[in-house]
Amino acid sequence: MERQDLDAIRCAAHGELRTAILGVLPENAVLRLEEDYLSELYVHAWWRVGTIDGQEAVNSLSFYLSSAMLATYLQLPQAERADRCSRLKAWAAWALDSGPRVSDGEEGFDISVVVPLDVFWPDRTSAI
Repeated sequence: MERQDLDAIRCAAHGELRTAILGVLPENAVLRLEEDYLSELYVHAWWRVGTIDGQEAVNSLSFYLSSAMLATYLQLPQAERADRCSRLKAWAAWALDSGPRVSDGEEGFDISVVVPLDVFWPDRTSAI
């Protein structure tokens, strides 16, 4: 497979993952995906919220997808990729509702969590 083909596949995969994650974030969220030299994908989202006293705060969600997760995702047929996106979306919704908050006060909250293996490998249950 040529480099251009691989780049097109990666670009499409990033778009699919972006769409899944944006599906659970507030409309005003900013989402940034960054792939590093090890082919890990870092996901950062942040958005402004109003506080009880009328001020503004910033909430954020951060996680990364390992190179193994991305490699697995890229090799899946389209139907299975859609299933993994659905699983990632469900997990991200859980993380926003129940995930561990680094801080949760007047400044907003920060959630930094590990994606469970079973999002990309449904027969596994531990984290990568």
